[in-house]
Amino acid sequence: MRGSIATGLLTAQLLALIPISIYSSIAAGPLNASCGNYKVTSSEVILGVKFPKGTYRINSFGISCTKVMGGKGIFAQFLKLKDKDQLPKPWRYLADATGAPKFSSGAGIGFRVQLITPTPTGPTEKITLENPDKPVAKTTQPEIKPIEPPPVQVHKAGDECNPSLTSNIADNDAILYCVMFGDGKTRFLKSFTKAPVIDNPQSPESLDTCRPTDQRGYIPNGWDGGAITYPVKRANLISQGTLNLAFVPIDFADVPGEGAPSDLFKDAQETMSRWYPFFSDKKLNIEYQVDDRWHRAPNPSTHYDVGEAKDISNDGYNTKQLTEELISVAAGDYNFFKADAVIFIYPKNIKTIQRPVTRYMGGLSLSNGQSKSMMVMATSYVSYSDKYMGPLWLWIVHEMFHAMGLVMHFPVNPPGWGIEWGGLTPSSVLNPWNQSILNWLGKEQYYCADSSNLKTQTLTLNPIESEDPGLRTIFIRVSPSEVLSVVSHRKSTWSTNLPEDYYGTMVALFNTSKQNDRTGEFSPTDSGDDQTGNKYSKSGVYLHPFERTKSLGNPNECSCGMGSGEISDWGARMYVGDFILYKGVKIELVSAGNFDTVRISLA
Repeated sequence: MRGSIATGLLTAQLLALIPISIYSSIAAGPLNASCGNYKVTSSEVILGVKFPKGTYRINSFGISCTKVMGGKGIFAQFLKLKDKDQLPKPWRYLADATGAPKFSSGAGIGFRVQLITPTPTGPTEKITLENPDKPVAKTTQPEIKPIEPPPVQVHKAGDECNPSLTSNIADNDAILYCVMFGDGKTRFLKSFTKAPVIDNPQSPESLDTCRPTDQRGYIPNGWDGGAITYPVKRANLISQGTLNLAFVPIDFADVPGEGAPSDLFKDAQETMSRWYPFFSDKKLNIEYQVDDRWHRAPNPSTHYDVGEAKDISNDGYNTKQLTEELISVAAGDYNFFKADAVIFIYPKNIKTIQRPVTRYMGGLSLSNGQSKSMMVMATSYVSYSDKYMGPLWLWIVHEMFHAMGLVMHFPVNPPGWGIEWGGLTPSSVLNPWNQSILNWLGKEQYYCADSSNLKTQTLTLNPIESEDPGLRTIFIRVSPSEVLSVVSHRKSTWSTNLPEDYYGTMVALFNTSKQNDRTGEFSPTDSGDDQTGNKYSKSGVYLHPFERTKSLGNPNECSCGMGSGEISDWGARMYVGDFILYKGVKIELVSAGNFDTVRISLA
């Protein structure tokens, strides 16, 4: 009897070491090699399941061991939960799985936890044989075979998927993303680690075919009267060559500067040094004047409280007079006669100067008796406190484009996509339409066709956030004043907060006979601009996919902050299968992966 007890204990110990591999189809997949052993120092309960203290062997499937193991690993986090706490989404305990406890976050992703050496919690039972001199009868142990796991669930591009169960799945040299398609269903889209080579035909027409003349008639004064199409007719700053920009740190007796001033603007300087050469097709470079010391203003900070919508300070001085005063403070360290633009950098804790200065000023008096016209900017309280202002470099670049002669602030429906808007944006790029106005598009970056002789063509677009060479936009001239423009979006070098699985195209309609009316752009009342192009005239609007918008409305897939509220693509983004019809031209998104492939044709 006692011999059989000992034999039973031995058999149980052997069984405890056998890896059991059956689990629910949701977590189906082969186990990786053991991640190693994990010691649980006190008994814990996860979702009502007791995990006695002891040593556990952990095997993972579809997830790296480093994410599961260790003091900060997933299993350690589960052990710290209270007894009845739910697991963090999308994790769940597979209660119906056979064998050791298993946890899964989706198809083929999870880990198994198997107790291999429990820690004794009381006196160990001592077994004494009745006749120790009598040999114990030999018993034959049954052959123990590991149970084979079920077949691995294989996913491929185009298969339907559930984004709450499967997100990013590694697939050899690629990743499968579970994304929306034009028919409202979610399917896998495949993106390769090494992007394939793009091969597109040359543009059948010159860029001039797709740049209608300005047909607005009356052109407003000021920056709102700038260019909405090629060429720029009025500009204060150059857009080709070398532009000189001076960063001038200014502090005050009541708001002294702290640390190195360059800590506030070096990122902007470095970013602009990369941004301008790329988006200008190497036609514009920026050189800088920098003195990394605080220059003390002669008056308290309140004396200089001017900015947008406030030209006269509380002391009665206008912005030009105050600018000349600050120039005189730093004249010994800068060559202001050489500068095309200057930006005064105030301390980060400034609160007395509320709004930034952005103005082109003519005839500024310099300390040596000379005069100079230049672009003048100054930081302020909102520059550092309002997250919707975006990074400093983006604000500087946007304001300088106004001085280069661009109207910007379009296309709308949705607004906010691109540096044209001057604040936080999901895409920190200059729209190819505005690149064409400044003559910044290389021949390989556009495809231009007139709808009167449009031939069916399939084209693959580089995302406009990417710095990779190749096609960035498709232009189709559809009337004497109208041009359709197609662009692709992805998370890349110049995207701000687009998610990893973001994809799709957007189609804008540019109309050079329409004013870009910003009258109600920032109005908080009901008369304000809804940014659809319906209430106020706009020089460009995004068109929305025909069938999906009609059947599903605007799903607003991406919510990316800007301004006083939240912006998104408003349903203008085209998924695979979506198409747009306008004046007999059909634009379809036929496939996607690393890149979006579009077919253009006559409807």
